[in-house]
Amino acid sequence: MSHGAVAGQVLFLGTLFVLMGIVSDTVWALLAGSAGAWLRNHRGFLQTQRYFAGTVFIALGVTTALTGSKHR
Repeated sequence: MSHGAVAGQVLFLGTLFVLMGIVSDTVWALLAGSAGAWLRNHRGFLQTQRYFAGTVFIALGVTTALTGSKHR
């Protein structure tokens, strides 16, 4: 029972995996760049982002202050 050249199959699948990764990462990078440019031009998003970030930082500070350390 012959399964073919294993080294060739591994090389082919590895190359295919790398090419698929390059293509998908390129698509994500292009989409993120376009979305970022679009969001930078919208005042409502910038205001919402500022308040959301402030709320997150306050919540993290309160959580840190209230949890404390169990080691003394």
